[in-house]
Amino acid sequence: MAPWRHPVYVRPVYALLYWAVQDLHPDWAQRLMNTPQYSRPKKAVLRGLTRLLLQSVRDGKIKEVYQAHARAAATPAAPALSAVAAARTSKASKARANGAAVGS
Repeated sequence: MAPWRHPVYVRPVYALLYWAVQDLHPDWAQRLMNTPQYSRPKKAVLRGLTRLLLQSVRDGKIKEVYQAHARAAATPAAPALSAVAAARTSKASKARANGAAVGS
């Protein structure tokens, strides 16, 4: 994915993506890989451009992000007992109340 291996007209895009991938690494890995260290404002601009580029590729719809938001917003439903499970539960509780062994 090295930018210098691509045609001149696409090198800026590949250089941005190459930097974005390296920017995800921890600081020690960035130092090890000699990742360019930019100022905070420039990093914010580059991260914004990366996000804009990735969203434009998928028409602004990142499926995984929307799915994650939907999972986080969903409230877990209370488990409902089925008719069979409810009958077994009531049968077992009645048997325990009468002191009989719980069986089939």
